Amino acid sequence: MELRSYHSSAAIVQQSVQSLGTGCPRKKAADEEQKLSTNPLGDVQKKIIPWKTLFPDSEDVSMKNRQKRNGGLILIASLIDRPTNLGGLCRTCEIFGASEYVLGNLKYMNDPQFKNLSVTAEKWISLREVRPPNLREYFLALRQQGYTLIGAEQTAHSHSLADYTFPDKAAVVLGNEKEGIPVELIQLLDVCVEIPQQGMIRSLNVHVSGAVLVWEYTRQRLRKTLIAA
Repeated sequence: MELRSYHSSAAIVQQSVQSLGTGCPRKKAADEEQKLSTNPLGDVQKKIIPWKTLFPDSEDVSMKNRQKRNGGLILIASLIDRPTNLGGLCRTCEIFGASEYVLGNLKYMNDPQFKNLSVTAEKWISLREVRPPNLREYFLALRQQGYTLIGAEQTAHSHSLADYTFPDKAAVVLGNEKEGIPVELIQLLDVCVEIPQQGMIRSLNVHVSGAVLVWEYTRQRLRKTLIAA
């Protein structure tokens, strides 16, 4: 059974890892940030730096394939079927450096609603297609690769996200918008994690839940790196 259906339409920009010469994107970006920091008008948004400044040859870059990063976070959204949620999660994964984003069907990327939310993030992140009926086999394959399977779900034995420490190789599973994660798949997970809540509503939108978990994973990795340094 084929479980390795990838789709990537852009590579890591090579200029960003070259020398810091005059034409280097990193130097250009640093120069732009320096201008912003000395702006007499005060603090301004950094995202106003022109995208072309960072990636001047973006059209060429988009023709190459970005390779999956080793280890790291995999976000599994195969059970989600709303293009807006999938597009927003794709953007979140790209921004926070997830190693891979898993969809139930890659055709969602052609949906205008997906594109409106992803804002081209699908070009810069490794994507994989795993249909819902194939999730059991995919989970087993991930476990053999050393990944911990983490469900974003409220269960009788779920852990609070506030107390949970993510492993380096984490595969986060998101549930369907209405039905969550099916019980037969919950039994295959190593742990379920839920986001602490204060209000009366019992659940967050799946895009929001996924974004919170992705950021918490990233925050813990950043903190770990700072402590090690």
